[in-house]
Amino acid sequence: MTGKNINSFADNMNEVITGVNDSLNILNSFAESLSSNDDSVNVNLYNDTSFIIPSYGSVINRLKTIENTVEKFTAGNGTVKLLDGTHRSIKVSNIPITRFLLLRQNMYICSSVFS
Repeated sequence: MTGKNINSFADNMNEVITGVNDSLNILNSFAESLSSNDDSVNVNLYNDTSFIIPSYGSVINRLKTIENTVEKFTAGNGTVKLLDGTHRSIKVSNIPITRFLLLRQNMYICSSVFS
């Protein structure tokens, strides 16, 4: 026989090695994402597939920004820095309380407005 042997041991071992290398690459990228100061980490696989995962520091920084923004909103003072780098000031105003009635069709409608 002159053709290539399908399902040969060598071919199967090459696939196993590629899979193990991909797994190790993914684990290394996850470890890098935990210690990186960058916003994201690239994960490159051996079949020319790649994807981007956020770094832990980036996620924590975004959560802190959200927490600070919510605190400023609830306090009603200060400015908020947006993702594009611009700042917006916060103004407090009273919002009327609305009462809703449940209809037979399970739809809510506004029945009255209180100040």
